[in-house]
Amino acid sequence: MLAVSVLGLSVFGGAGNASPAVGASPALEGVPAFGHVFLIIGENTDLSQLNTHNAPYLTGTVEPNSAWLTNYLALTHYSEANYVGMMSGQFTGCEQADGLAASCHQDVPNYFAQLDAAGITWQSWMESMPSACYLVNTGGDKGLNHYAAKHNPALFFDGIEGTGGTWTNP
Repeated sequence: MLAVSVLGLSVFGGAGNASPAVGASPALEGVPAFGHVFLIIGENTDLSQLNTHNAPYLTGTVEPNSAWLTNYLALTHYSEANYVGMMSGQFTGCEQADGLAASCHQDVPNYFAQLDAAGITWQSWMESMPSACYLVNTGGDKGLNHYAAKHNPALFFDGIEGTGGTWTNP
């Protein structure tokens, strides 16, 4: 199974109450600006597993108000490289080998840096992450309350975490 089997893009706060896009060109006048964009990734989850019984909020609230994108294929086999590649368009052998975030940094253009440069705030919410920028795995059994740093792509880019970045811990 591909590491990234479900990709959902949820847009809340439609064009009617969103602020105009920063630096929008006149050619894009008919394109709505969005107040919030959420990227929800189902790690090792098949789309058929998301139903009203085990994912009522996703299927009952998020999906009806979203662009639900489902035809995505992974770049490679391991999830760490896929997450990094999704945010920068590339990954290294270090990420392909599931290397530690502290040793696999890239100083390359990426989505997080683009948001920072545009003055757009962002947050990275990871299951069971104990604090912002947490670089190591923590928690119990992988099936129960486990945070895996390798699933947090922002950790792999220089200039994102720590000083100067816009990390927050919700």
